[in-house]
Amino acid sequence: MQRKIVILISILIVAALMLSVSAPAMAKDYSKEAKAVFDFRVGNAKSASILLTLIHQTYKDMAARGKDMKPSFVVVFIGPSVKLISHDKTGMTEEDKKIMDEIANTVALMSKDNIRLEL
Repeated sequence: MQRKIVILISILIVAALMLSVSAPAMAKDYSKEAKAVFDFRVGNAKSASILLTLIHQTYKDMAARGKDMKPSFVVVFIGPSVKLISHDKTGMTEEDKKIMDEIANTVALMSKDNIRLEL
């Protein structure tokens, strides 16, 4: 009986060691690309500008990891966020117009970096 317990424990230890060796190798295969879709519904110009800058910076950080990392980002503008990327600025405060220019600049840079932008 005791021999069976020793054999069972030995098998469990070997199995655990095999998993600890193979897990990093498997993770290496999956870390070559990063895919993300952002459901962007923010209607506040200031918040939208901050979030778009954050998304763009995250993309650039992942792309800077080297040629092995290939990020693929999509930003989908839905609802109130659509007005923030339009050319029509009627009825907006001067502060919001200035922030919308910043948003337009960020969106242009995101597009240049191959981040897909969809309405």
